[in-house]
Amino acid sequence: MLYLPMRFFDRYHSADLMSRVSNDNIEIKTLITDRLINFISNLLGTKRIEKRH
Repeated sequence: MLYLPMRFFDRYHSADLMSRVSNDNIEIKTLITDRLINFISNLLGTKRIEKRH
């Protein structure tokens, strides 16, 4: 965003840009914490232990 021309900011509102950045960060966090850990666990042949009630 630092190198975008000023006309980009005329076209898009700052609230829209902040929302997009925030949502992207949430998706990246979910990818790393949930999906990537499960993928590596499955790759190594370990299973996640689920609690039973």
